[in-house]
Amino acid sequence: MSETQIAAPSDTVKNAIRSARTRLKGLEQGGDLSALMTAIRHIGKANRGGLSAKQAILRHLQGAQGRPVAGADLEVVSGIAEYGRRVRDLRNEGHAIVSGASQLSKAEVRTLRGLGITRALRPDEYVMLPSRKRAA
Repeated sequence: MSETQIAAPSDTVKNAIRSARTRLKGLEQGGDLSALMTAIRHIGKANRGGLSAKQAILRHLQGAQGRPVAGADLEVVSGIAEYGRRVRDLRNEGHAIVSGASQLSKAEVRTLRGLGITRALRPDEYVMLPSRKRAA
């Protein structure tokens, strides 16, 4: 399959999407918002293709390298609510990932500006910097 083709969703992903749709419709009748969030995370889990949550986050950040990614996106792709811990684990492994909650070095601020990111990142936004890994 070429990179431009998207794989058809598996039955597991389709079932997770159906469940999320059902939960979303249920909200119109006073349904449980947390159940919808759980159903959405199940879509992420089903769509990871055997990757761990941390691997799915890393893959997503690498695909968006140099662009801000919302924490909510990482929650969905990883299928877990504790995505922030996995981002921290990736940083501890040496991946150059910054967020609005990070204390940025002058070099990181310059790198962000070089990427065209001139505004302050929100606390729940993450950016993988172009260098694959930094010294731990």
